[in-house]
Amino acid sequence: MVSHVLEKLVIIDCPKIILLDECHPHPLVSLDIINCTGLVSIKSIQGLTSLENLSINDCPSLSEITNLPNQCHCLKIWHITKCGKLTSFPQKMFDCFAFLNKLVLGPFSEELNSFQVSKASRS
Repeated sequence: MVSHVLEKLVIIDCPKIILLDECHPHPLVSLDIINCTGLVSIKSIQGLTSLENLSINDCPSLSEITNLPNQCHCLKIWHITKCGKLTSFPQKMFDCFAFLNKLVLGPFSEELNSFQVSKASRS
């Protein structure tokens, strides 16, 4: 018996989505969120522990990403572009950089003019 599992999810032009909060385990490998003009917050994608590709593009209302997968070592490609209200990133994001093969960022809010990595996140 063949078991089918959703591996790639693409969400395009969904202005009514305002929050993404996925804490339940799911083997999703790729998530693309494109032109979701109402998306304000990504509270958690901790359940997506197999996520290799995360792309968030043209979400002008997105102001916060508060939590990433617990196992961010799987994340290889990360694009976050055209999110004009985004002012901060989760501290755990910096822990993921060592595992990434590709990172594309910006433009963001003018308030986000630098990345500050604390000593605690470097250990």
